[in-house]
Amino acid sequence: MENKLISVNDDIIKDISTKLIEYLDFKDSIFENEFVESFGDSFKVVKLLKSGHDLIAQRKLKAFLNGFCYDNTPTEEQLLKLYKYINNEKKAEFIADMFSKVLMSNSKLACMIMGMMINDLTENNKDINHSQLICANALVSFFDDDVKNYYKIIDFMYENMKEKLIEEYKGFYQGHRFYSYCKNNKMDTNSMNMTLYKSISYQLFLTNYEVDVDVDVDEDFYASTDVNPSTYISLTTAGELFFEYINKISSCLE
Repeated sequence: MENKLISVNDDIIKDISTKLIEYLDFKDSIFENEFVESFGDSFKVVKLLKSGHDLIAQRKLKAFLNGFCYDNTPTEEQLLKLYKYINNEKKAEFIADMFSKVLMSNSKLACMIMGMMINDLTENNKDINHSQLICANALVSFFDDDVKNYYKIIDFMYENMKEKLIEEYKGFYQGHRFYSYCKNNKMDTNSMNMTLYKSISYQLFLTNYEVDVDVDVDEDFYASTDVNPSTYISLTTAGELFFEYINKISSCLE
């Protein structure tokens, strides 16, 4: 069955734009750029995007809408919630920034997650927290492969924790077990590592360096020392939230 966007009250779109302008002191021209025009047109079904650049933006926007609303059909009620949600400068800045992040994103999956984030915020009328800011910042730099790899890394982490009966600390040692997991599941180890290091740089994981020192003293009191450093990767609260969003779209990862 063909999926069509429903028509909504033009005043809601204008009111949301006006609110963002008021809180952020933007000039009206900022809302005449290609992305925001595309965003409005997608809601109102006014016209099709024309150029190749706009077609790419349209695909990203469609992914965003898939996350923002089920079956790609924003309702008047959802837009009213978004309007009511924007009641201070911090929220206005975050919403406007998320719209720009959709356009800058390298991943359709990331765009979908951004839509889910805005939907969750408006549905629950919650303030933006630090973890959500970190997730939004990371999503701009994640490719589709990164999103899929991140899901697999967390899957390994939980599998490893289950085997070792670990419940309290969420993390894993970067070593033989991790690389065996990649190999046994026919994953690209280099790709997995790049995603892991990217995740660390965006504060989704933290690295902890541990050193195991083994001192051996013989009967003549000669000592030899073996130093075995290891890297422990621990999941942050932002990284846990990041996974929760990805897990909601797990059916789209294949």
